[in-house]
Formats: sequence, structure tokens, C-alpha cells
Amino acid sequence: MDVFSYTISKVFSAGGNIHYVLPHFQREYRWEKKNWDTLLEDAFQIYESIEENDAAIPEHFLGALVVLPDGNIGLDVAVHKLVDGQQRLTTISLLLCAFGKLVAPSHPRFSTAINSYLFNLQEDGDAQFKLLPTVKNGDRAAYQAVLQDKPIPQNQSRVPGAFEYFHKVLKDRMARNDLDAARFFKVLTQAMQVVCIRLNANENAYQIFESLNNKAEPLKQSDLVRNYIAMRLSSGRQESVYHEHWAPIESLLDDNRQVGRIGELTAFLRHYDAMKSGALPSENHVYARFRDEMKHVESETDLIAELAGLRRFAGHYNTFLRPEESTPPALQAPLKRLQVLDVTTAFPLLLAIADRHQNGAISTEEYLESCAIIENYLVRRFLIDAPTHGTNKMFAAAARALDWNNFLPSLRAHLAIQKYPSDARVRQLFPTRALYNKPNISARVVMLFETVNRHLYQGSDVIPILESAPTIEHILPQTLSIWWQNHLGENAENIANEWKHTVGNLALVTQSYNSSLSNDSFPEKKSKLVAHGLKFNSEYFTPEIESWDAESIQERAAWLTDLILEIWPSFAPAAETSEIGSGSTPVALHLDGEIIEVRFWREAYRQIALFLVKRGIDFSILENKIPHLVKSTPFNFAYFDLENGYFLNTQFSAKNTIENCERLMHEAGLKDVEWKVV
Repeated sequence: MDVFSYTISKVFSAGGNIHYVLPHFQREYRWEKKNWDTLLEDAFQIYESIEENDAAIPEHFLGALVVLPDGNIGLDVAVHKLVDGQQRLTTISLLLCAFGKLVAPSHPRFSTAINSYLFNLQEDGDAQFKLLPTVKNGDRAAYQAVLQDKPIPQNQSRVPGAFEYFHKVLKDRMARNDLDAARFFKVLTQAMQVVCIRLNANENAYQIFESLNNKAEPLKQSDLVRNYIAMRLSSGRQESVYHEHWAPIESLLDDNRQVGRIGELTAFLRHYDAMKSGALPSENHVYARFRDEMKHVESETDLIAELAGLRRFAGHYNTFLRPEESTPPALQAPLKRLQVLDVTTAFPLLLAIADRHQNGAISTEEYLESCAIIENYLVRRFLIDAPTHGTNKMFAAAARALDWNNFLPSLRAHLAIQKYPSDARVRQLFPTRALYNKPNISARVVMLFETVNRHLYQGSDVIPILESAPTIEHILPQTLSIWWQNHLGENAENIANEWKHTVGNLALVTQSYNSSLSNDSFPEKKSKLVAHGLKFNSEYFTPEIESWDAESIQERAAWLTDLILEIWPSFAPAAETSEIGSGSTPVALHLDGEIIEVRFWREAYRQIALFLVKRGIDFSILENKIPHLVKSTPFNFAYFDLENGYFLNTQFSAKNTIENCERLMHEAGLKDVEWKVV
């Protein structure tokens, strides 16, 4: 490579012919006011530091330009592909343009000189512009219109905004006689400089681009991928490949919209790589993995074929994010349900399934059933509040693990061994799980309840739906009224803290209906729920149910859990006996010679804590040793209020609750006291 220090005048060939073209795959013009202000502040600072007749002009380094010579056009115009530096070169051109138009009446020679920096005056068409921005967001059309004083097209380009901002700031200064044209012309054309790196044809432009990518406007992973593709394509193929393959991808997937913590396009590239490689790259290594995967693609023809495949998979990904655009329409409802379940972890597998469906290897019926299987797996894991981090790797590897010739049985068998929750584990954990006081799960709870409601109408020709958006109603209210405190008795606060957010205490209503129920007494709420249009609310309550307490909530939870397990039945019978210790439901706690009936591990855990209180254990010692279990102040989640003024954290899985029982006894110094849960 050749490296030169160039003034802005030299960059634009000091009025001679030169043509900088941005590869079609380059990102759009993204600089905004904060960047424009920085450039102007630098220019004005230099301006204030020099006198009009100073011979020595201070140098101000703007950054680097990386260019790749790319032949000639027109009469004799040298073409350079602008590999890096498009943001600053576009911006300095717009600043020159604004200044030139303002000084044209008073200083025509400066305006003429600036025109020679912006135009190849003997050329026409695209060759007449010294700089030709990308077509993305309409940047090229907007830039050409600004320079030629033509009407600005209506598009998303930031180019007109930059020009107008520079024009306004300079015009205001000139109106105050605070801008000497000759001195400012020197600043722009001679003081401001760049390092121009001119590559040779045999050099890896994208590798040099990577090493320089530490600018104030950092590139996204998808930007790096786009630039890599541009550097791998010859200039003659870039426009056609861009419009045929890359532009359709970006029209579907926009990095300004989020999938989790990253943009749609970057997320797609990440999941696409996971589908192909079987391993999910980190969010910050999407480009590196894409580049490494493309190293085996040697010819330009093969690279274009890869991009055609990428475009096809982008279409599948778009339907996962926007199921209403799915074809055939039969897939819209299943994909919407998966979307509610936040199924992004399964996208690598779904990409493989969708593509095989498109090419006819999988029927629509098989696609629908595969969505139901994945939904079953995700719902059952949601019921027990299973962590999601492990499923990322599992779904990334799934496409390679399946027997595609025996697709559906293979999918069931694969998911059945991926920590698939048994019925016993669901019955033991789901009734005690808090479903309301955790972020980002309300839509899943609503989907769960609506599905149960439809299930209750099986065989009916009509299924009532809510007249407006559904909300979750607490039968036992979140804030206890005097009636509820009297109804629940002296243990009211404990009952509320432990059970108010669990499934047995929740109903599905509209917001207006929710407000009408409010803190009503149970008889009043019961009469309204019995009369409610949804069987989810009305089916359960009978005249025999006269009160609403912890036991009532647990009984309704057991009823709902049975319905849920009918809807999403286990497809892994062997899992029923595979979770000894954590999946089984306890019956009784044998503690120091006493037998205490319990139905959940959490109840056994509470009884052990109460036993410690009765034994006079100093809970300040426990707070120091195990503050995640015992505190003198309430926890931010489910807790049990002990008689001695301390609080017991009860928000744990079954396995952890068993361990916590042992930890309580151990830290209390009661290792010799006999206890077991049966």
C-alpha cells in the first residue's frame, strides 16, 4: 500500500479529475448533529488561531481514507473505490458545498474553486461528481440534488439535513460579520488533512478496513459483513448483486429494530451461522464467524450463490418476527404463538425447518406439527421457570442432530432428552411459581390462559373472546382490604406474599373488568367471575367454594395444572421417573419425631424454618451466614414472614429448596436433628 498525507484540496485532486465511488454495500450516511458540530468546532478553532495573511497554516488531522484504484471513466477520470472514510468525506463535501453557495455572490472565485473540488467539470452523468455516495436511504439522489440545486427527493437520507445545518450555521456567522471567506477557505482546503491509504490490487481491503474500524461512529456487526461482501466483489458486479440479493435482505430485516439486545439483521446473521455451523457465535463475533465461514468460498460466482441463500433464509427469518407475512397462512397462528413464547433461541432450528418446507422436503402438516412440538417443549420449561441459557446451544446444534428422514419422531426424541420437564416436575413446581411479579412474562401468561380457555370449549361451536386487550386479575388482591385481612386471619400477609402471584389466584379479564373487581370481597368477586363470559373464570367456581385462602388457591392451581398438562402432554414418558428427588411431589415432613403433612417442597422448607423459630435459634446468625435465605427485611420476591421478625426467601426451584432445607438445619447447628421428606 501507499500512504500519503493529503490536504482536502489534494483529496479532491486540487481541481483535477478524480472520482470516489462507495461500494453499493457500504452503509448509508449516518453522521448527525453531534458529528457535524465536532467538525465545525474543529474548523472554527483553527480559524480563530490563524491570521488572514499567515503563511504557515496549522495542520488538523481528520482521520484516514482507504481507497482502492478501480480504473478510469469518462474522458480521463481516475476512479477510486472508497473502502473507508465515507462519513467524513461526504460531510466535508457538504460543508464545502454550503460554504460555496453562501460566498458565490461576494467571492465568486472561492465558489468556482469549490465547484472544481466537488465536480469533474468536463464530465456528465455520474462521472461529473467527485464523490458518489451509496444508493442506500436515497443518499446518492439527495447528494446530487443538493450539489446541483435541484428539488430534494423525499427519503430517509441524512444528507440534506447535514447541508442545511452547515448552511444555517455559516450563514448566521456571516450575517454577524464573523466569518472571513478567504481565511475559512484556507481552513477547509489546506489546514484540514487526512491520511490517504491507497491499496494495491492484491491487498486484502477488508482486513485493512477491520484494523481501522475504531471511528467515532462504530460499525455494527452487520455493517462489517456488508463491507466484507463489498470488498469481495468486483466493481462491475456490485450494483447488480446489491439490488438482487443484499437490498432485499435489508428491506426485510432492519438493525434499527431489536431482537433481544441486538438488531434484526445482526441477529439473523448470528442465527444463520448457528444453523450452518451448529454453534451460536457471541453477539460481538458475528462478523468474524461470517468471514471465517466465507474463506472457503473462492470464486465470485460461489460468493453470489451464498448471498442468494442468505437472502432466502432472511425471508424465513422475517416470518418468524412478523408471522402475519407467513405463507401459507396456516403457519401464521403457530408462529405467532412461538413469538409470544420468545422463541429466539430456537430460530437456528426453525430456519432449517422453514427452508426444508420451502423446498418440499417437509410438508406443511409436518411444519405445523414441529411448531407444536417446539411450543410444547418451551411451554413446559416456562411452567417450571427453567433457565433459557442452555437452550441457546441446544437449538443451535439441533439441526445437525436430527434425522431429517424421520423428522418428527427425531425432533421429539431430541427435545425429550434436553432437560424436558416431566409431569411430576410441572405439578410440583408450577403451582408455586410466581407468574405476575416478573418482567417480560405477562404475554406468555395470557397466551397460557387463553389456550386453557379454548380447551374448556372443546366440542363447542362458539368460543367467546374478550372484547378488549386481556389483563391479569388477582382474586386475592395485591393490596389486602380490611375484609380480606379478616377473612385470611392473622396469617393474612404471609398468605398474600406467598400465593397472590401464583397461577391458582389469577384470572383473565379485560382492563375495565379488572377495575370493577378491584379489592372486592371474595363473595363479590366470585359472583362476577361466575357470570364472566370465559369458562377459564366461570367453570371452576361452584357454590361449594365459599372462601379463598392458601388451600383454595392451591386446589385451583392443581385443577389448572391438570388442564395445562392435557393441552401440552408429555412426549417423553421416560422422563417421569428420571428426576428422582426433585421431580417427585412430597407428602409429609418427618421432623424431630413429628409428622407434618405437606404438598410442596416449599411447605416443607417453611416448616423447617418455623421449627428453628420454636427452637429459639438466633436468626441474626443465620442472616450473616445465609443472607440469600434469611433477612431481617423483606425480599423483593416471594417470601414468608416468620414470627420472630425475619423473612424467609421462598423463590427457589424444587432442587434448590431441598438444598436450602439442609442448609438451614446445618447453619442452625441442628445437624443431629432427624428430618426427611417423603
